[in-house]
Amino acid sequence: ITGTLTTASNAVIVLTGGAQAKNIFWQVSGAIVIGVGSHVEGVFLGATAITFLTGSSMNGAALVQTAVTMGSATVVKPTAVQNTASPTGTPVTTSPTISA
Repeated sequence: ITGTLTTASNAVIVLTGGAQAKNIFWQVSGAIVIGVGSHVEGVFLGATAITFLTGSSMNGAALVQTAVTMGSATVVKPTAVQNTASPTGTPVTTSPTISA
């Protein structure tokens, strides 16, 4: 995708026909913004940053060159990118930390 990828609030990406998040790759040349309450699937490869807005979720992975920003979002790794510390796909939930 050339440029920025932004999902609308409460958007949902649904995989059909046997597609699995571990096999879907999104290559984005600009910033990625996952909208409030949205759910995305796949491995996101970004040239800049990815921002997960409040209530957003991902079944996949976010690999970007500058920053991953999360506002009370949930990310679950698909089986193919699972590490041994979390072999069951346990969700990783974060809350924003603000430092002065």
